[in-house]
Amino acid sequence: MNWSTLDSIDWDSLETTADWVKTLNDLRGLIDSADDKDKRSKLAAKLDEFADHSVSDDLLTITKLDASARKSARALRNANITERIQELAAASAEYQAAVKEFTAATAGLKKEASLLRAEKFTAAVTALTETISSLKTLSQVIADDNDTKLADAIREAVKSAQKLRGILETPV
Repeated sequence: MNWSTLDSIDWDSLETTADWVKTLNDLRGLIDSADDKDKRSKLAAKLDEFADHSVSDDLLTITKLDASARKSARALRNANITERIQELAAASAEYQAAVKEFTAATAGLKKEASLLRAEKFTAAVTALTETISSLKTLSQVIADDNDTKLADAIREAVKSAQKLRGILETPV
């Protein structure tokens, strides 16, 4: 993002918390080049717009991002340069904390998803082992030529195969 694209931000196109984090990061990236009152005012307005438009299922993170954006906007409007720098530093610290929390939460969710996939894989392997065992039993019964045992073995093999199919068809 640069000064020429600042007016073309489509707030409705931002769908995920990660999109909002990136957009605020891009806006914050313009702070150092906001070297006159007009640029500071324009950037402050965009930061306020960010806070007005941001939405996410992750209410805690988006609230922290909004607070950082609002503080940055207020700081940019401050005429005293020393106070402005202190306020921007505080807003930057809040932004960094929110990003760290978001990153940690995302990593936790990825780990959880990985564990769920591993559990499903383990269940599928167990069901497949049971199916193979049932098929071996079926082949032995066929060799014995006993109709009752054959029917039971076929039912057991079908039951094991259905169990495996059920595990594999269930989404994670």
